[in-house]
Amino acid sequence: MRILKFGGSSVSTPERIRGVVAIVAAARNEGPLAVVVSAFGGVTDALLDVARRAEARDETYRAQLAAIEERHRTAVAELAAAADRPELERRIDAVHVELAHLVDGVFMVGEASARTLDRVLGVGETVSAACVAAALRG
Repeated sequence: MRILKFGGSSVSTPERIRGVVAIVAAARNEGPLAVVVSAFGGVTDALLDVARRAEARDETYRAQLAAIEERHRTAVAELAAAADRPELERRIDAVHVELAHLVDGVFMVGEASARTLDRVLGVGETVSAACVAAALRG
C-alpha cells in the first residue's frame, strides 16, 4: 500500500485540491493507497492564533474564527458535488459549532490547555480531509 501525504500548501486552495485529486486519480491505477492531508495552508496557524487571542481574552478571536469558517464554506461550495454538498455542510457546521464552544470556553477561563489546543488545531485537518474526500468523489 502506498501512502500519499499532502501538506498545507498542496491543499491551500480549491485549485490546488483539484491538483491533488488528479494525482490521486493517477496513483489509483498503481495499486492500493491511502491519502493523508494537512489543514488548508495557513489554517493551523490561524486556529492557533484564535486560541491564543481567546486565551488572552481578546474578543477579536471571533472575527478570525468566522473567517476560517468562511474559508471552509467556500471550499465546500467549490469542491463538493451538488448532491454531496448539504451533508458536507452539515458536518462542517457541526465541527465549527464545537470549535466555537471550545474557543469560547478558552475565552471564559483564560487558559488553553495542551489537550484543548489539540482539539482546536485538529479542526483544520478534519475539515480539510472532508473537503478533499468530497472532491475525490467529485
